[in-house]
Amino acid sequence: MKNKWILVGLILVFCLLAGTVGSSQAQGTEPPEEGAAITSESSIEDNLDNIIPIQGKLSTVSGNPVPDGNYSITASLYSVDHGGTALCTDTQTITVMKGLFTMNVDNCTNEDIHGQQLYLGIKIGSDAEMTPRQPIYPVPYAFSLKPGATIDFSTLFMAGDYVDLQGSIGSSISWWLGYSYALLPNGRANFGLKTSVTSGNIAYGISSSAETSAAEGDAYGVYGYANATGTNAMSYGVYGNADSIDGFGVVGVQTGYNPSDLPSVKWKSGGLFGGRNGVIGITKANNGNALYALDNSTGGGWAGVFDSNNGNGVNITTPSGKTGLVVYGGTKNAAVNTDEGSRLLYTEESTEVWFSDYGFGKLDGDKAIITIDPLFAQTVNLNEPYHVFIQVYGDAEVYVSNRTPTQFEVHLHDGEPNIEFSYRIVAVRLGYEGNRLEAAPDLDAQERLEQSDSSNP
Repeated sequence: MKNKWILVGLILVFCLLAGTVGSSQAQGTEPPEEGAAITSESSIEDNLDNIIPIQGKLSTVSGNPVPDGNYSITASLYSVDHGGTALCTDTQTITVMKGLFTMNVDNCTNEDIHGQQLYLGIKIGSDAEMTPRQPIYPVPYAFSLKPGATIDFSTLFMAGDYVDLQGSIGSSISWWLGYSYALLPNGRANFGLKTSVTSGNIAYGISSSAETSAAEGDAYGVYGYANATGTNAMSYGVYGNADSIDGFGVVGVQTGYNPSDLPSVKWKSGGLFGGRNGVIGITKANNGNALYALDNSTGGGWAGVFDSNNGNGVNITTPSGKTGLVVYGGTKNAAVNTDEGSRLLYTEESTEVWFSDYGFGKLDGDKAIITIDPLFAQTVNLNEPYHVFIQVYGDAEVYVSNRTPTQFEVHLHDGEPNIEFSYRIVAVRLGYEGNRLEAAPDLDAQERLEQSDSSNP
């Protein structure tokens, strides 16, 4: 005849199991009397990572008080409250005194108890498991690490170890996901995530996407954040590296753009960005640079190249009175094609901001009135003194008088009347009347100039 056991109370360190097993009324959970609770042979200190300590009280066995002694007790974890297969089971010989017992279940792994709802079943010897199974409830101490506790990964992985998953999608796409770990000399750990997906002739490292509505907020296909501290420490939010000089370390394109849009004859870059605006840089620092390019070649390189197949080259917009373009230690040129190849033509530099206009005229007898182009007049300040240079085409001497904001006069001083001439008018640019030999607008201008002079003796 099978014994009928009654379990009136059960306590887990991280959960509380209450209720009556069998037909007897519950008496509630009672703590073991002093010296009554006997631990199992397993020690918490020996196997701290997967032990589940429990305490319980057996009220009766077949209607009689449970005699003191050693009993074979089996504890099993289930994912359902009845039926099913046990996730893990541990059987131990436990000393029971006055019905009280303590048992350290240490045959369950982290995979068995990975956060799902669990139920505990108890059986004595070969008798049937007592019912109902007791649900396991979490308590606050199980929600976080004990204050001051640390996580030591050295027992999980050795330096350079990795785990990987492999699979396939259909018949043409295979994938590989790897997780790597390395322990640094200072005790800190580095973690890496590697992916590889191959479909036909295309291989993808990490493919990620995100969708959200306007009411929900922003979406990030890939989001990277890094924060490094210490001497010479570097932070990389996103880091991409291509093994080939013709490869792209990072590619970011909008819909309708593709790396194949870049002709094969063009230079390959570490990063390729395509869209309505391929690259946009922003700075909020007083001395920051929205875009910064550095040429570290030994000679002959370019810090920046702008090449337009059909449109314009470079458009610079600055507020009135600010500097639009500064060249340190170099020249500003126009490259012009000739039958002997391209040749450089140099710009004229001046101490003030001048605009020029050119034209032709002819004396009517001994005088000519030249009207200043109204459009040109809108770009300069003709209330300030301006220059007029005359070149005559014949045997005559002329002079200029009556300069006004709208016109000037050319007079014959000596020589042939009705002579033809050309003129050049030079006036200060409107809004830049006070600019003359100002200091360079960059704090490290002198350093840049010295570097340029040393590289161009």
